[in-house]
Amino acid sequence: MGIKIGRFITIYLSSLSFVGYITFFPGTFGTLIAIPFYLYLSKINISILMHSLILMFLLIAGGIICHLSERYFNQKDPPQIILDEFLGYLVAIFLIPFNLENVLISFALFRFLDIKKPLFISKIQAIPGGIGILADDLAAGATTNLVLQIYQLI
Repeated sequence: MGIKIGRFITIYLSSLSFVGYITFFPGTFGTLIAIPFYLYLSKINISILMHSLILMFLLIAGGIICHLSERYFNQKDPPQIILDEFLGYLVAIFLIPFNLENVLISFALFRFLDIKKPLFISKIQAIPGGIGILADDLAAGATTNLVLQIYQLI
């Protein structure tokens, strides 16, 4: 009984409330779900340190959840796991001011990098387990964030 509940909770979290079971563009939906969380983080008054700690906690928990989910699905990076897109997008918008322009640019650039996997991103995806599931999205998110940070300075 306990293993079934644990499996259910893990899959529930990794599929973001089963949204990952949508058969068309599940990763895009995973990214869209992160936008209200982005808005929430921009509205609460927390320090950069606290924001960093929240993100680190989510990334560590996400890595564990993705690893367990991959084992439950018994396939490498199953499409139902969309927690990686959610977390990758949170990296993409880390410390980026919330406004419509930043939402649109970050969403489009992150999805492009996550889907096409240019540069080093495709090689990172080969890492096994939950880290491999997350790594390409974190790389796409970090690249998006770097571009947006530079864009903010222009």
